[in-house]
Amino acid sequence: MKTATNQAYTLEIYERDPMLQEAFRVAGGGSISDTELAAIGQHRHTLYCLTKELSLESARRMLRVGTALLNAGGVAVKVESTGLAHNAIRWRALSASESTFDTYNAFVTLVGNKECFYSCGMHNFGLPDSAVPRNLDSREAAKTLNILTITCWERSQPLRMAIHSASRRMLLIMNYERQFAIHTNRVMVFITPSACGG
Repeated sequence: MKTATNQAYTLEIYERDPMLQEAFRVAGGGSISDTELAAIGQHRHTLYCLTKELSLESARRMLRVGTALLNAGGVAVKVESTGLAHNAIRWRALSASESTFDTYNAFVTLVGNKECFYSCGMHNFGLPDSAVPRNLDSREAAKTLNILTITCWERSQPLRMAIHSASRRMLLIMNYERQFAIHTNRVMVFITPSACGG
């Protein structure tokens, strides 16, 4: 337990996992080099660091814990609850930053299916994920989701905010306790307790 914050961590240690190299390749989305993947493939143990705290400050502390584990001989970091992996250089850079967006990028990924694009990982901060319909261009969807989730994070509940998408202004009034949808000429935004099922 870190006594200054009363935040406790559980560290689980597992033997070598032959599937880990492929898991990091997929979760890294092309950001982990072949050399780094080869090093992951040579691992002898896997460490899982867990905490029950869900907040921005808790996530920033977890970034620092991950960096300490990398400094002790770790190779890369995977956020298991999101399915997002980072090489050591990227994780250390995200950890060194005080930017909310960098912390968000460490723990949240954007995903798409037949019906929508959605964030996955806001549960790491105790916040809901969000989704926009599939009829948006993927870049516009990513921009809208990033603005939406970061603004949700930075504001208190209930939340009022303005979002600009395709030059149309949307007013979003948010209550985290129930699902809702906002319709505009072009965009429908959903906020759910977990858009990615986590």
